[in-house]
Amino acid sequence: MSLLDELKRRNVLRVALAYLAGALLLLQIADVILNNVGAADWIFPTLLWVIAVGFVPTLIFAWVFEWTPAGLARESTIDRTDPATRSSTRTFDRILILLLTVAVAYFALDKFVLSPSPEAMTNADRSVAVLPFVNMSEDQANEYFADGISEEMLNLLARIPELRVISRSSTFTFKGEDIDIKEVGEKLDVAHILEGSVRKSGDTVRITVQLIDARTDAHIWSETYDRNLHDIFAIQDEIAESVVGRLRVTLLGGVATARVVDPDAYNLFLQARYVLNQYDESRLPEARQLLQEALDIAPDYALAMAELARVHARMSGNPDLPEETFNEHREKMRSLTARAMALDPDNATVRAYYGSSLSYEEGRHVDGAEHIARAVELAPTDAYILRLAGLFARRMGKIEAANKIFKFLVSRDPLCISCKWSLAIGYRAVSRLDEADYLVRQILHTEYEQHARSMLGANQILRGDPQAALSEFNLIDPSDDLWAEGRAMAFHDLGRLEDFEREMEILRAQDTDMDSLAFVYAWIGDSDAAFAAFDFMLETFGQLPRIMLYSPELARLHSDPRWAELMARNGKPLDELERIELNWTLPD
Repeated sequence: MSLLDELKRRNVLRVALAYLAGALLLLQIADVILNNVGAADWIFPTLLWVIAVGFVPTLIFAWVFEWTPAGLARESTIDRTDPATRSSTRTFDRILILLLTVAVAYFALDKFVLSPSPEAMTNADRSVAVLPFVNMSEDQANEYFADGISEEMLNLLARIPELRVISRSSTFTFKGEDIDIKEVGEKLDVAHILEGSVRKSGDTVRITVQLIDARTDAHIWSETYDRNLHDIFAIQDEIAESVVGRLRVTLLGGVATARVVDPDAYNLFLQARYVLNQYDESRLPEARQLLQEALDIAPDYALAMAELARVHARMSGNPDLPEETFNEHREKMRSLTARAMALDPDNATVRAYYGSSLSYEEGRHVDGAEHIARAVELAPTDAYILRLAGLFARRMGKIEAANKIFKFLVSRDPLCISCKWSLAIGYRAVSRLDEADYLVRQILHTEYEQHARSMLGANQILRGDPQAALSEFNLIDPSDDLWAEGRAMAFHDLGRLEDFEREMEILRAQDTDMDSLAFVYAWIGDSDAAFAAFDFMLETFGQLPRIMLYSPELARLHSDPRWAELMARNGKPLDELERIELNWTLPD
């Protein structure tokens, strides 16, 4: 008798099949339960290992013993011709068939019904918001580290095109709040929330993270990492891989990995970025010092170099600076940006800063556009880079390219007021007034109140309804130039010339920069007065308003030969701007 025949006779093969069928069913059930109770990651692999180790002893036991109607007996004592033994074998076969049927049915249910395929998943299913990690350190000064790690995780996940990751300006609005996961999920329109805590003591860090289904508040996965500060980048990579795996995302490429730099320099960089995110101009010298210390440790740290350039750019914005100090800041900004570019040209942030510097500092708009487009290509989901790219496109008169960026940002940053405002400006520039109004009404009761009211009124003027425009302008603070500018246009279009002249006198007294007057003159068709006002601005301040290329009020000037000359003197020759191509490719 062959070994195979002997295995069949002793029911070893039946036991093997029953063991495997039962193990498959057990693992499927365990996977569902463990994922929804927030069990530690080591439990499932341990269960799998125990099942695998138990397989061989089970087969050995089945070779030696067999279950009979009289109980467990050694195989050598069993009479195979006994009808009771044959009945026991048939019962075992029925149990085996039942186990296999249940296991296969459960697998099919889980695979095709409970767990949709990646192709069937919607963008919402692949969406995640990274909330600010809680600082659990005894030293509250380590708040910067908790914020930094959560922001780094957000940026790392955002580099995966297949994921929709909500941007920082939306997620950090929940910092320090006692949140309801379902409510946060609804506000951010996401299916998943990643939250956690950070405890830092010296060079030791403990990071605890958990992934939650925002629709059910069920825990999908959690893990605690106790590591040395030098392992911080490996921790970030592990978390990103776990999130991608748990969301069952099918990647076109590999999971993005964190850039590894000197841990001490990285720690200083996180402190500097925390300071910069406070938007307190009085703390800019503090951020500059921290970044310089980081560069003293890691001279080739291109991202820190680029951030230091950004600090100098912000410091140069102080209107009270002496001209010499202003020039020093701008020169340092240009030098640092160029050095960072030479060190790390594939860093999207560095590339974007360099492109901006070429355009704004040197007037090389076409070259700058190429570098900014490359930055978007390198990081098509990075909110900061996209915002910079959108503003650049708009200032170059590339409104549709800018609108594509800001529409994407609104979808990734649903609580971002400035994103909605920027998209509204773009829609207004291409006469999509209803869409602009829809966005503006969402930000009426914010710090944009005055500007929002002004746009609603200005849009009514563009529609040819100056009376409705006046109703909106009357809700604006009378001390604001926007109030007088808008009312002047409305009164002119209504034919109320005395009221128009009164508003113009108010403007002449308030508008020392001449920009509001210039826009009114352009709207009412007084081109000579409009160009005279713009000439005054160029001669006095050396530049014109940023909105020159996308303001509908100035459309009547575009056919005037003086327009091209004016834009050339403003450092934006129209023929050069025509050569700029910004064809962004963004994720769905």
